[in-house]
Amino acid sequence: MSPTISNCRFKGSSLSKRIVAVAAAFFWLLSTASVNAQVKAPPKPNPGAAVPNGNMTSTTFYSWVPARTNHTHYSNVWTTIAGTAGVSGSKDGTNHEAQFNQPMGLAMDNAGKLYVADTLNHTIRQMYTNGSTWNISTIAGTPGVSGSSDGTNAAARFNHPTGIAVDGVGNLFVADSLNNTIRKITPNGANWVVTTIAGLPGTNGFRDGTNRIARFNRPMGIAIDPGIQGILYVADTFNHTIREIRPEGTNWIVKTIAGSPLSPGRNDGVRWAAHFNRPTGITRDDAGNLYVADELNCTIRKLRLFGTNWVVNTIAGLAGVPGSDDGAISWDRLGNPCGISIDAGTNLYVSDFSNCNIRKMTPSGTNWIATSLGGRVGTSGTNDGIPNYVRFSGPSGIAVNPKGSTYFVADSLNNTIRIGGGKSTDTNIFLGHWIVVGREAHGIAPAAH
Repeated sequence: MSPTISNCRFKGSSLSKRIVAVAAAFFWLLSTASVNAQVKAPPKPNPGAAVPNGNMTSTTFYSWVPARTNHTHYSNVWTTIAGTAGVSGSKDGTNHEAQFNQPMGLAMDNAGKLYVADTLNHTIRQMYTNGSTWNISTIAGTPGVSGSSDGTNAAARFNHPTGIAVDGVGNLFVADSLNNTIRKITPNGANWVVTTIAGLPGTNGFRDGTNRIARFNRPMGIAIDPGIQGILYVADTFNHTIREIRPEGTNWIVKTIAGSPLSPGRNDGVRWAAHFNRPTGITRDDAGNLYVADELNCTIRKLRLFGTNWVVNTIAGLAGVPGSDDGAISWDRLGNPCGISIDAGTNLYVSDFSNCNIRKMTPSGTNWIATSLGGRVGTSGTNDGIPNYVRFSGPSGIAVNPKGSTYFVADSLNNTIRIGGGKSTDTNIFLGHWIVVGREAHGIAPAAH
């Protein structure tokens, strides 16, 4: 909006003319914030165009008139800790020196080390922190080389690893999506040994059974029971089912616990009477309940074990209705929930891929209340900062620090790893307006007639 200029008059020589304008004030309200800084005032308005009918340029003089100051305390600030937004690659290193290629899975062990399923690099990466420095190294697979071979370190091969989980002694389990297999990565001194525990590489399908007899169809999510049994739970994405993998001696027994294979749907119910539509992420609470990010249903589902049966209920979102509203189950909406994790207080954290934001689901009696932790719905970007300023692009995997209040996101399409929570900031937002107090023109005015 331009200022309204009135009461103009010329005076001075023919070589230089001065315009003095007393202008009516106009209001330019500001609503912006900056992390760890006070916003003093917005930029001045555009000084205006050249004055017509002459070779003259103008300068407008403004004065800032403050109205009020809004003081806000933020307990959640987002920071990029590894990778460079928009740059794909496979380089190991520290912080922004490291490179990723659409990382999709995250898991954190009890020592605070992060493990990343670096999907398009076909590798597994490890991240550990030394103060503010994050060190990133490749522990299994060879960047850019897909395959299915078992082996040690770089001799092993993966094909679009997507989900990852870690047990209490440091073993990793990977949903190796396009191999249609589940892999185990065992630490052995400074080495990592990769073995296939279920599924047949390169063969998709649906079958319960033992080890290589079992069949999967692009599994993408995996969670583990941290107890002595070490049971795995898999979101078998393109089979639209949830599978259990139970160790028995040296064998792994695969059983379907919910969903109907190759039959997508939205029904709640018991075992096969329940339906999913591309379940992608999965996590488990300390009571043994499972939570599933049901991507194409735009919902979060809860699985509870009653006797020998698993009962499925929808706890967030409305099946088949994408959206972004916060609130309780009756009106909250999700886009395409992809990753899901849980903290010690049974709060769920969900990465909403298509909405480009991160949601928190807080239990309240029999309800779950959804709130946004960061990102602007439908707006991708790379900004770090407070919740309404940070931007994501296709956030996928999410992990919660078991010893703190921080959470980590594999920001897949940005090729970065982000951290949120655990840090507070106070921000002052200054509101007011600029007032035009004068205008001066420079140049040669047209000759008088």
